[in-house]
Parts: sequence; structure tokens; C-alpha cells
Amino acid sequence: MVICCTTNEKYVKFTLALINSIRKNCKIKYKVECLCVNVSKESVKKIKNLGNVNCIIDNTLLSKKRTLTTPDNSTLTSIFNRDKDYGCLVSEEACYCSNKRFDLVYNTLLKNDYVLFLDVDAIIRKDLNELFLRYKNFDITIKKNINSTIYGTRKVLKISEPNNIIYQQGVFFVKSNTKTINFYNSLKRIVEKDIFNWNIDQIAFYNEIEKHNLNLYQLDTTFKDVYNRPDDFKDTSHIWSGAWKEKYSNEKYLTEFSKYAIE
Repeated sequence: MVICCTTNEKYVKFTLALINSIRKNCKIKYKVECLCVNVSKESVKKIKNLGNVNCIIDNTLLSKKRTLTTPDNSTLTSIFNRDKDYGCLVSEEACYCSNKRFDLVYNTLLKNDYVLFLDVDAIIRKDLNELFLRYKNFDITIKKNINSTIYGTRKVLKISEPNNIIYQQGVFFVKSNTKTINFYNSLKRIVEKDIFNWNIDQIAFYNEIEKHNLNLYQLDTTFKDVYNRPDDFKDTSHIWSGAWKEKYSNEKYLTEFSKYAIE
């Protein structure tokens, strides 16, 4: 299995913890393809030192200043009903780093049988062989929400009409075949034209998915456990997702993160 992720210098500490959690908890044979956007040589060396990691260097000149809204002038604060002191704008580099995931997945599918994409704030807590065995016969396995929000009770993000369908892009598993390769090629081309639109990954996936006759399957919560309620971040879950501010403030997440953190 090939595991893909994208990072920048700001997220290196999470990237190191993610790969270290894979290294410590996965018995399944794996390799990590990590797109490093404006990551220092020192940090790249730390990532490579974990083993089984190929760092793809991308030093595209991008602004780190949080100056961007989405095309409808919404901000992360207005979209997710966040506190005002939690970054309401996004930077060019953040959008670029996030939206390059489809390009990375497409290129990896060309040379490998299966690809698992993970946001770097994920923590792998158990062997991923169960994920592979459960979903290996489906084209794409991803968590899909209908008439809901991305994360539970927070403000609805109406970017996918008519039913507010959200395909959560933080964890997804893809089987390489002609259909999935063509699909991700289409996605990367759409995203490239609007790379600084924070929502373009969701919009592109939603608009393209029905055109490709793919065998889509629902990802179980154990492989994308996101904190909404006190009983979330379950001990039985394979993957915890440190989405948004949980990676900085949630005690359960921070305790788990500390097991794998590398200075």
C-alpha cells in the first residue's frame, strides 16, 4: 500500500507524528509519498529519516499570508462557525498544499495498485491491513455526508448542492484502474485552474463523481474518527483525525500525538 500526504513547514511536526505512527503501528507493507511544499532541507531530512518515505520537493513561490476568502467571500470562520480568534482567512500556500492532493494521488495511481490518502493531522493507531482487506475491491472508499455538516453540528457548508453532499477528503482509499486514473486526472485538471479556492476539492469531486461510473463505498468512522462529542476519538478507532483546532486543543488528541511526536 502507498500512503500519500501533503505538507508544508508549518505542518512538519504533524507529518512526523503521522509517519511515526504508521511506522510503529502498521504491519502491512507500506511506502509513504509525501509532497513537501516549501519545506526546509532540515525538515525534509527528518521526514526521510523515518524510513519508507519519498519526499517530493515543491518549492513553488507562494504567499503565507492569510488573505484569501472563497469565491463567495466566505471565510473559515463563517463557514465553520468558528471563534473569531481562529484563522478566518487562508493563504495561497495553505490552499495550494491542500489542493495538490489530487495531483499527488493521480501520479501515485499510475505506478501502484492502491493508494491511501491521509491529511497529515491524522494519527494511525492500529494496523491498516483491516482497511485494505475491507475496501480493496472498491474503486474509491471515502466518507460521504448528506444533508449534514462536515463535522457534526457545526454550521452547514453549502458548497455541494442540492443536498449539501460532502465527500470528506482527509482520508480516502483508491484502487488503481482505468476508471480511477481517469477520474483523478479530471480532478487535478479542474483543481489546477482554481488552485487558490479552498473549496475546489469538494466542488470538483462532487461535480465529477457521477460522470465516471465508479464503485464508491462509504468509509467507516473507525478509519476517520473526528471529534464532535466527548465519546469521539474512540480507543477502538484505527485513525484519529486532528481536524481544525482539535490538533491544538483537544487533550485526547494531544496525548495520543505526544506518543509519536518527534522534535
